[in-house]
Amino acid sequence: MQSGARSTSFPPEVRERAARLVQEHRGQYPSPWAAVQSIAPKIGCSGHTLLKWVQLQEVEGGAGPGAPQAEQDRIKAPEREVKELRRANEILRSASFFCTGGARPRTEEINAHLDQHRDPYGVEPICKVLQVAPSAYCRYAARCQPP
Repeated sequence: MQSGARSTSFPPEVRERAARLVQEHRGQYPSPWAAVQSIAPKIGCSGHTLLKWVQLQEVEGGAGPGAPQAEQDRIKAPEREVKELRRANEILRSASFFCTGGARPRTEEINAHLDQHRDPYGVEPICKVLQVAPSAYCRYAARCQPP
């Protein structure tokens, strides 16, 4: 943590109330920043933090530029799913030789494939796509480690 940085986390209710205070008293100050600077010490946060809360509240209320969090989440969910599907396709392509015979490959072949591809994809995703228990590979990897 940086020197001078606070580890205090403010509950959402405090953030909302502080941002609302700035909105309500904005007219009493020559600028929005002056209102923020006046109210921030009373809340116990920095002016920049309070300004960020005010801006987020404006976005959520539709008064500020940007997309509300719900809209951002709605957009990110399919993007995340597409990323996971692309990764699964890459894993399947790398393991395509497994699928040619129809029978499940030998454990040694699966372990060798995992050894070869664990760095770019990770053990868990490969095991999930190939429907292999990660614990079996972990036991194998532990046996291969020097004592």
